[in-house]
Amino acid sequence: MLALPENRIATGTVDGSVFLFNTITNKCILTIKMPDEAVGSLAYLPNDLLAVAYGASQTIQIWSLVDGRNIKEIQSAAVSLAVWPNSTLLSCYGNNVSMWT
Repeated sequence: MLALPENRIATGTVDGSVFLFNTITNKCILTIKMPDEAVGSLAYLPNDLLAVAYGASQTIQIWSLVDGRNIKEIQSAAVSLAVWPNSTLLSCYGNNVSMWT
């Protein structure tokens, strides 16, 4: 689960779904689906983008939280995602750390 600006939270599931909820209304306002891929990690990026790491395919997908569009795909294994203050996306897998701007 990931807390987001504007009273929202994002959750990922083992079937590859990411749900965006409004915490005031308790309603799901967006669903993103990646077939048959467990969500491993979530990270919020500026400009209302969400990074989602998927385990089996070793990909990181960047999604728009405004309209659910897939913005970018990065081929990289990742167990954990984080965002540096300058908006650099960090991923970690074992003792390897990768960075994208």
